Amino acid sequence: MNRTLRGAAALIFIMLAAAPARAQAPLVVGSVRDQHGAAIAGATIVGKTAEGVASASTTDAAGTFALRGAGIVVVRITCRYCAPSEIAVLPAQPVVAIVRRYDA
Repeated sequence: MNRTLRGAAALIFIMLAAAPARAQAPLVVGSVRDQHGAAIAGATIVGKTAEGVASASTTDAAGTFALRGAGIVVVRITCRYCAPSEIAVLPAQPVVAIVRRYDA
């Protein structure tokens, strides 16, 4: 019985000493494709707020990205052999970007 009480006390102590969870930062997610529908891997995505740049990321092999940051209103997309573009960010909506990739 003493062993059970010690175990319970240790569990309560660990739960109380654990750091509280941090608030989650807003997340902007999206996908980048070219005019033919192909995913663009390695594109640089920069999220901009009204005050300036918030955060940056690159797209994965499937052309998807995620940016952490509050107040992102536009994303700027640049990639090799593509025309740069800026896409407005709508609240609670994924960003779907179709960029013009040079064919030559």
